[in-house]
Amino acid sequence: MTAHSRLAETPNRTTDMDRIPQLYAVLGVIEQIAPGHDQAIRIPDESDLRHAYEQSSGIAKHGFGRTAEETIAAATIGAKALIGKGENAGAAAEQLSIHLRSQIVQLSRFVGI
Repeated sequence: MTAHSRLAETPNRTTDMDRIPQLYAVLGVIEQIAPGHDQAIRIPDESDLRHAYEQSSGIAKHGFGRTAEETIAAATIGAKALIGKGENAGAAAEQLSIHLRSQIVQLSRFVGI
């Protein structure tokens, strides 16, 4: 499956629980574009983040939802801009990957990971 088709398959979703797999899908697309993406920023497993979200309070969920929505929108736009750019996209994709991983860490803190 190509990066473009994976991104195209990621539908716009409205629930916070659906945003979690969307975050990881967009990250996967971006990291396909990045030549030697830096995974030094460790992120929680998707299922762990989902579980923590389910157990969190309303205020944490609200902050999570707003941040996740903004992150997905920016990352999706960035990934779509990078698709098809070839070697020229590598450095930008790596920076976008680092940013998205940082945002996932921030989201995990909302829900106590």
